[in-house]
Amino acid sequence: MALLALASAVLASSAQATSPPAAPELPAVQQALAGLAVPFEQNTGQFEPQVAYLARTFAGAVFVTRDGRLVYSLPGKAVETGTDDAATESRLARRQRASKRGPGWALEERLLDARPLAPQGTTPTVTHVTRFTPEGTFQAGTWQRVRLGEAWTGVEVELAARGRNFEKLFHVAPGADPERIRVGLRGAEGVHVATDGRLIVATGNGEIAYTAPVAWQEIEGERQPVAVRYVLLAPENDATEAAYGFALGAYDRAHPLTIDPLIQSTYLGGSNNDHLYALTLAADGDVLVAGETGSTDLPGTVGGAQPTHGLGNRDGFVARLSGDLRTLVQNTYLGGGDRDEIRTLTLSANGDVLVGGVTASPIFPGTAGGAQPTYGGGAYDGFIARLSGDLTSLQQSTYLGGSGWGETLALALADNGDVLVGGFTSSTDFPGTAGGALPTHGGSIFDGFVSRLSGDLTVLRQSTYLGGSDYDYVYALTLAVGGEVLVGGTTSSSDLPGTEGGAHPLFGGGTDGFVARLSGGLTSLQQSTYLGGSDYDYVYALTLAVGGEVLVGGFTSSTDFPGTAGGAMPNYGGGTDGFVACLSGDLAELQQSTYLGGSTGDYVLALVLAANGDVLVGGNTSSTDFPGTEGGALPDYLGDADGFVARLSDDLTDLQQSTYLGGSNGDAIQALALAANGDVLVAGATDSSDLPRTANGAQTTLGGWMDGFIARLSGDLRAVSPQTITFPLQADQVFVSGRTFPIDPEATASSGLPVSYASDTPAVCTVSGSVVTMLTPGICTIVASQGGDANWLPAEPVRRDIALLESILAIPTLSPWTLALLALLLGGLGLRVLGLRS
Repeated sequence: MALLALASAVLASSAQATSPPAAPELPAVQQALAGLAVPFEQNTGQFEPQVAYLARTFAGAVFVTRDGRLVYSLPGKAVETGTDDAATESRLARRQRASKRGPGWALEERLLDARPLAPQGTTPTVTHVTRFTPEGTFQAGTWQRVRLGEAWTGVEVELAARGRNFEKLFHVAPGADPERIRVGLRGAEGVHVATDGRLIVATGNGEIAYTAPVAWQEIEGERQPVAVRYVLLAPENDATEAAYGFALGAYDRAHPLTIDPLIQSTYLGGSNNDHLYALTLAADGDVLVAGETGSTDLPGTVGGAQPTHGLGNRDGFVARLSGDLRTLVQNTYLGGGDRDEIRTLTLSANGDVLVGGVTASPIFPGTAGGAQPTYGGGAYDGFIARLSGDLTSLQQSTYLGGSGWGETLALALADNGDVLVGGFTSSTDFPGTAGGALPTHGGSIFDGFVSRLSGDLTVLRQSTYLGGSDYDYVYALTLAVGGEVLVGGTTSSSDLPGTEGGAHPLFGGGTDGFVARLSGGLTSLQQSTYLGGSDYDYVYALTLAVGGEVLVGGFTSSTDFPGTAGGAMPNYGGGTDGFVACLSGDLAELQQSTYLGGSTGDYVLALVLAANGDVLVGGNTSSTDFPGTEGGALPDYLGDADGFVARLSDDLTDLQQSTYLGGSNGDAIQALALAANGDVLVAGATDSSDLPRTANGAQTTLGGWMDGFIARLSGDLRAVSPQTITFPLQADQVFVSGRTFPIDPEATASSGLPVSYASDTPAVCTVSGSVVTMLTPGICTIVASQGGDANWLPAEPVRRDIALLESILAIPTLSPWTLALLALLLGGLGLRVLGLRS
């Protein structure tokens, strides 16, 4: 089991650099490729025999030799010295040897005092390389990673390459000593550790930087950060110009340690096209996801409720994974002989899985005995299904639709277990609408609808249309504390019912988002409101705050979207922007809105609330300037479109942090949930073969041309996390001028980084290290602080007062009678009174 992972990256710098350079502003194409996973090309004869693998990064080529050395050929044309006899000098040797005045430079790393190493590729990629050389044509396989093996007892070393960095991963097993990790550098003219935690290496071409290492543990579902930093070591011998290792803070050696703010990702898909649309968490922390697939080889379906594909165009599927995303517990298809998609998912009180979606299959599994056992007709029907929590049995399904087109897109459970669903329909004969709030179709092609069914899906209790005379769609649904049903969607109807008295009673133009509140029985429409500007607006996600306020998210092309003044991003960014808005629970007041996006296309598709009321949203973006990503887990835009996650304050006035999430191709986040410890789980679809942090995931590689994916991030979304200081109360001291005493107990930082002390009362006391020197009686105030580093934000300082008390207290003048009485009392105790005066 891997217990510790530490990473370092070597970056290219210019030949003129004399100090650690700021991150370069890459051209758009290069920036998009900067995080691209770079495969290791295996040597099949195209390189010198001592080379095992080659990776080509923006920083230059990296050779992995057969004995485990790493040779970085930094960019530039080397000016060679020595023999010119190419026949007697290998190509690798010529790469290693360069003049200190030349534009190129070679840097070599080797593991000191290590066991014999045998590099082996792990996880083959789909890429193959053909090289044409004078010696012949070579076909070479490629690998995602290279494992060097067990370098020291219990310590394995693994390598990974990306567009602009190269990672060394150290896996320390239980009982192994991380201080055994020693890495020697040849070709370095100087090495030092910067204040931001990076390792700076001087070369003849300027300085290059190794990124600061980060590490943490997950213990009982909670993320526990572990402090780690570079330390410089004495060189092993004259041939090694420098050496480094790692210093770790305290950590539990019985539990694993993980690297990077992006804790874990995993692909989920077969050899065709797969999407995830829905995600929720089980009580035990397992992750449930659902979507659609065209793959007949979807992993993990053996033993599932429907182990094989329905052989239609698409099938729905549901999967259960461990909370760390490393194990696919069970998967199951769900579909008939035509197209089937699952769009929404939730869990019942007993852990059963309820899903809703759309089907074109006239024979859908499990509908016998359902509220609507037969297909309604038209192009598509909605459906709802109930499966056991372990996904091994389908308990009941039911169609839901009339003779026209219908789709079920949103689902929630009432306190009594009833199932509420919403979507849209073109059917004028949609079942169960008699007696509903709006019993008849609004008149255009599509109306929204809401339906209530028994928990076992055998009874349709009530349905209602929801729409005006034009197009209307329900995309999101949730329940208020009193059982009322809140829905959100989009409308083209200027006569949407129930908007009078709403926050925005009039249609804005184009299409508007809308929010509506119905009674729990769906028999009355209590209030509706438009939400949009003069262009196109969509409400796509909805939830309720603790106080009953309604939070919605979506996307807009309106430059006059209402309520954004004072918001985290009050102005339209361009293209299409995401948005988040807060309305009063009665929908009569728009309390605050904010745009959320960059200069091109941005879409908020999922929304949840954190325990402290913060708003977390997810979606996709094609903006290279999406706001707030600096300091995020993945701060750079990498592909055609990236997923994103953002965290806003509860009043929507502050964008606390954003992060991109994706690889070098297209990625979209469709669903989002929060773990008990505050971690963020997201699900969506990707065609990026280099999705970050999939190593150790349930499925480490892209299965087809598009896969579903799930990722787990820290709740703060940051690469740099906050820390706090604990500083216990200090005992008072008897004053003696010039005397010293230690701070006891000492302060500690949650990061594990060392705490420094200073005196806030320098006339009373001074501090050196953790030792206090007394200067005069009084209150000595000590301040504990921790300034942070590349992985931690500065901590809020904590102050503690220590009273410095005089040893002999002045006694006021006393009367003779008082002195006599005091003398008698003290004399009775065998004590003498000295120095008293009348």
